[in-house]
Amino acid sequence: MTQHTNQMAEIIGLSAHRFGMTNPIVTDVVRYWETLRQGRLLPERADVQPTAIMGALSHAFMLERTHPGAVRLRLAGAHLAEVMGMEVRGMPLRAFFALADRPNLMRQIETMFSAPQALSLEVTAETGGAGQPPMAGQMTILPLTDRYGAITRALGVFVTQGRIGLTPRRFQITQTLAAPIVQGRRLSAGRPIAPAQGLAEPAAPFQAPARTTGTPVLTVIRGGRD
Repeated sequence: MTQHTNQMAEIIGLSAHRFGMTNPIVTDVVRYWETLRQGRLLPERADVQPTAIMGALSHAFMLERTHPGAVRLRLAGAHLAEVMGMEVRGMPLRAFFALADRPNLMRQIETMFSAPQALSLEVTAETGGAGQPPMAGQMTILPLTDRYGAITRALGVFVTQGRIGLTPRRFQITQTLAAPIVQGRRLSAGRPIAPAQGLAEPAAPFQAPARTTGTPVLTVIRGGRD
C-alpha cells in the first residue's frame, strides 16, 4: 500500500466547465440536477427519476445524512459495488476512502449540506502491488432536499479510470473542488475558497471511461422512505 502524505487536499473555486465537463457521465448527472432546480436553490429528492439518467445509472448513487457526521448510501449503481467488491447499500460514504482522508472528507460533506455547495473530489486509489493497479477517479456530489425541505439527501456520481483489480479499493483525495449554490444561478466559479494547509500534488489528467452497453442497475435499499 502506498504511503499517504496525510496532507489535506487543496480546495479551490470550481468553474462550471471543470465541474460538469470533465467526464460525459458526470456531465449528464450535473445537467440533469440543474434542470430539476427550476429556479429553486435545490431540487427535491422526490424529483429525481432514475430513468432520466440511464446512461449514468451504473455510476450514480444517493446519499442520506441521518445526523451530523453520518452519511450513508441509500441507493448505489453497480460500479460502486464493483469497486468495493461487495454490496454497498447502507454503507457509510467514508468507507470508500483511505483512513487518513476520512476526516477531511466528512468536513467537506458537512459543509456541502449546510452551505450548501456542490462537491467534486478528484481521487487516486491506494495501491498494493500487482493486485491493485493504479486507478484515478472523480466523485461528484450534489445536495438535495428531503420531503420536509431539509438538506439531508444528495445525488452523486462516481467514475473511475483503470483496472479495479483486487477489492476493496479505497481512495485518497488529491483535490476537492467546491462550487457555491445560489438560487436562480447555475453552478459557477464563485469566490475561490482559501486552500487548506498543505498542498496536494497535481492530479493526473482524467479520461472518460467507456460507456457500458449493458443495462445499468441502481440498487434500492428496501424499507424506510426518502
